[in-house]
Amino acid sequence: MRRITNARAESTSGSTMIEETTPVVSCAHCREPLPPGGADAGMRRCRNCGFIYPDAGPTWDDPIHRDHDLLPGDRYRLIKPLRAWGTGRVYLARHLLLDEPCVVKVLSPADPGFCDDACRRFMEEAKAGFRIKHPNVARVLDCGLSDGQWYFIMEYVEGANLGDVLRGGGRLPWAQVARIGAQSARGLAAIHAAGLLHRDIKPSNLLMGTDGSVKIADLGLVQIVGVRDTTASGGLLGAGTPQYMAPEQRTGGQTVDARSDLYSLGATLFHLLVGHPPCRGDGPLAYLEGGDEHAAIEWPRDVTPRVPHWLSNVVDRCLAGQPDQRYGSADELAAELNERIEPAHAVAPAAVPASGTPSAIVVLPFENLSRDAADDWIGHALADEIHHALRGAGRIQTIDRHEVLHLLGRAYVENGGVPSDGQVLEAAGRLGAGIVIRGNFQHVDDRTKVTVLRFDGVDPGGKVLARVVEPSDDVFGLQAVVAEQVIGALGYAARPPARPDERPRLGREVRKLYTAAHRAFAAGQYEQSVGHCRAGLEKAPASVELLSLMGVTLARLAAYDEAVVCHRRLEKIARDANDPYRLVESTGNLGVIYYYKGEIALAYELLQRAGEMAAELNLLPLLARTCNNIGFVLTRMERLAEADAAFEESIRIKLQLGATAALVSPYNGRGRIALNLGRYHDASGYYRQALRWAEELNDRVNIGICRTNIGRCYLHTQQFEQAESYLSQAVACLSSTQFWNGIAMAYEQLAELCLTRGRPDDAFEYIEKCVDLARRHDNRFLEASAWEQKARAYELADRKDEAMECMRKSFHLQQGRSGGDPWRPPRRAADQVGPSK
Repeated sequence: MRRITNARAESTSGSTMIEETTPVVSCAHCREPLPPGGADAGMRRCRNCGFIYPDAGPTWDDPIHRDHDLLPGDRYRLIKPLRAWGTGRVYLARHLLLDEPCVVKVLSPADPGFCDDACRRFMEEAKAGFRIKHPNVARVLDCGLSDGQWYFIMEYVEGANLGDVLRGGGRLPWAQVARIGAQSARGLAAIHAAGLLHRDIKPSNLLMGTDGSVKIADLGLVQIVGVRDTTASGGLLGAGTPQYMAPEQRTGGQTVDARSDLYSLGATLFHLLVGHPPCRGDGPLAYLEGGDEHAAIEWPRDVTPRVPHWLSNVVDRCLAGQPDQRYGSADELAAELNERIEPAHAVAPAAVPASGTPSAIVVLPFENLSRDAADDWIGHALADEIHHALRGAGRIQTIDRHEVLHLLGRAYVENGGVPSDGQVLEAAGRLGAGIVIRGNFQHVDDRTKVTVLRFDGVDPGGKVLARVVEPSDDVFGLQAVVAEQVIGALGYAARPPARPDERPRLGREVRKLYTAAHRAFAAGQYEQSVGHCRAGLEKAPASVELLSLMGVTLARLAAYDEAVVCHRRLEKIARDANDPYRLVESTGNLGVIYYYKGEIALAYELLQRAGEMAAELNLLPLLARTCNNIGFVLTRMERLAEADAAFEESIRIKLQLGATAALVSPYNGRGRIALNLGRYHDASGYYRQALRWAEELNDRVNIGICRTNIGRCYLHTQQFEQAESYLSQAVACLSSTQFWNGIAMAYEQLAELCLTRGRPDDAFEYIEKCVDLARRHDNRFLEASAWEQKARAYELADRKDEAMECMRKSFHLQQGRSGGDPWRPPRRAADQVGPSK
């Protein structure tokens, strides 16, 4: 930031000059260039994240002040008065020997009877300021007596106090307030460690530098811990500023300790977030009387949607009426804020690191060389059998073929319906598969000939692994022989033969239904996919393939209870058949479903269990997916540092596998963390990278989600046209799917955009769509959030009665939720889009 320099300390006329330099400066939060200074009441507001910074002060042509004789003329020269109070004045000065700016506080009590007490307090402030050496506390550098007047010298903080920042820029972004809170708490911890209490924490006593750093100043009411306050009269007020004083501090009759300072800091943070100090009770003088100290502080309705629950909870705890309900120390408060706002990697750029060499195996459907298309199912059956055999043969990493086929969708179109071998290898490699097994089969008379080929970087044109000829009337026997020969050709030990009832194979009709269900799922036609699965399960009730797909699809339709039934059945089948892969998969999918149900603690427990099993069995693709899903759960639990570590681990494993195209979900997750922290530039970077991968995968669900989230970033930075464009594109994309959670999220953000721009009538249209979706899918959480948003729209339209009725509906819906989960359920549709299955 701009700072005072003294490149030309003396002019030819002998008067002191302070010059300024104006380097290009960037926002300390998002690193975007800041606008020129002086345009917004002496404040600079970042156009990207909204952080506010005080501008540097002006220069003065004649800085020598008429009071310059108050100090020894050979050391300090007064430049400009900054403020005055009853017993003294504060000046901007220059240390002549060090050639640096400083601040001088001079004691000049007007009332001789008050002189002794004023001098005592003045010296206590000077001693306290000199004793405490901390980057978040303004230092006292010197102290002296000149012509009978005491003075002390403080470090100069170029910027403004937070009271001036509020007046010049209005209430601050929550992410900036959280950082101010963390820095202030660290400063208070240093003050308390010195055995002192500040007793007057408020916005005007917190100095913000032009770089956004904060220092506690004005130790004029400092008190030694354990020494009773003698300034209070025992009546209405004790020492401090009433709007920010703790209840026990107001009368002076109770013990005041470090927790009283924490109350004052909480009141300050509330003011920075809301625009006015907190108040319990009614009327402009309620804060003088203290109000009901047991009553909860009320947050204005227009503030709560933009302030995360964790931060309002932190402020509420600081503002608890009883000291023992607050944080035990400033260190504890600082630790919690730091944990929330500084995850180790949350500000890392969204660049894609180098990936490893793909080494996993994917088995693709075999081509039917016969003329009868009704036998296409055999190609999928052969691929399934080989895939299952590979999973049971040892610690081999395998990739789901449906992911590769989905990625190949564009290649099919671009190449006239038949992808080249190179396109197949490239698509498989981007998902972590370095070896592709595919082949063909053909019926000749009463026998079936199968050729199995291996494609990799060494043999991109394909190498024959096996040739098998078996009777056409025994397809299951054909599958077993082909799988056994492939396993042997690859050099792996075959799994012991399965019992006849261990893994029922899909017959012709069921196989066709399973293939159709997968195609419908890939196209986002979830109801159609479920219909095919139900039809298949009527013929093969124990089919793990159909149960798994149906469970995932039902979750996309928010039919969570039915999805749980599917995965519980899968879990039992996997245990009975000793199939560890299916057990990990089903346990992990149950965790995802409970996440969507809002039962976060149970979701975390199940995903942790799935992750431990996947790690023990070295099932890296499943482990990567599970780490990703744990990241979303931890984000909902507001454990952002742990969430970021989980996403990073997922990314690390996927890059180890070479699966760059599988990074859509963890990059979305890291975008969510950055968005939650108010780092909108970083969030947008993650979401844009995820969008590029989603478009390459032709994944319309994730394309829509990414566009919605980019729109949210634009909305937070008040770039409304771009926000509306991305959100409208998201609705158009998601409308072609049946992923109603994603559609609701886009509608919710469009309604928020309309409210922000003062268009309540347009907001009503989108909110009604959210209510309709919530009711159709029996989601009380989403419906409660929609009614709350509708109340804000009615308030904006000055229709108070309707607004109150909407709030009643929201309240009743929230009160009616079932379950004892300790984690707060999602209040917004945006919170319900997360883990992958």
